[in-house]
Amino acid sequence: MMKGKKGISIMIGYVLLISAAIVMSAFVYKWMKSYVPKESLKCPEGVSVFIKEIKCENFTGGFTMNITLKNTGRFNIGGYFIHASADTGKSIDISPYTPYGKGKGGSVMFSNFGENPLKPNEEITLVFNFSSGAPLNEIYSVDIIPIRFQIENNKKRLASCGDARIRETVENCAFR
Repeated sequence: MMKGKKGISIMIGYVLLISAAIVMSAFVYKWMKSYVPKESLKCPEGVSVFIKEIKCENFTGGFTMNITLKNTGRFNIGGYFIHASADTGKSIDISPYTPYGKGKGGSVMFSNFGENPLKPNEEITLVFNFSSGAPLNEIYSVDIIPIRFQIENNKKRLASCGDARIRETVENCAFR
């Protein structure tokens, strides 16, 4: 008589285990769903930048690249993402090569306090210093995407202005 009941108790254990796993996954799904933003934060229309000048200078053991950026839009800007590419087409984040970009998570920030200090029609010149150990020995083009801080739900959030992306071809910018 006891042999028939032993199999039923194992089946009940498996059913309870699977039911508990399904209930826990439903709770985790609801909790994770609240952490994912519903829409990405977008910049207002009218954010625009212009690369006024890119100047490269060689020195012993490397080269520097000076970029003068002008805010030609209607809104203040807090910084930008910058990538440079070589003739191979490989694009590299070069933000760590300027003091404004070190430790800023891949961006060049004009202020440490979450502000947008670059006003319309203002210019800023930043120096990027590349030594012989830099991943690029020559720069052919530079891509810049402006970023700004915006308030959403009473919180300051960083918005990437991908619609205002610019690309500039660079000449004579190489380690010699």
